[in-house]
Amino acid sequence: MSAVWIIIANSRFPGRLIESSSEAGVKDVDFPFDISADYIPRLNSIVEGKIRPCLTG
Repeated sequence: MSAVWIIIANSRFPGRLIESSSEAGVKDVDFPFDISADYIPRLNSIVEGKIRPCLTG
């Protein structure tokens, strides 16, 4: 599940990643490299292609 959050936070929905523990509390996670999710634009066009006919009737 953490891999999913890393991809989401570094792609279309940018966000801060945090970690927490009872010993260290809550702190930001520094993710030192960028992950490109190139499949997202392609996936969006596929979904839009399926939704658009439903909207136009």
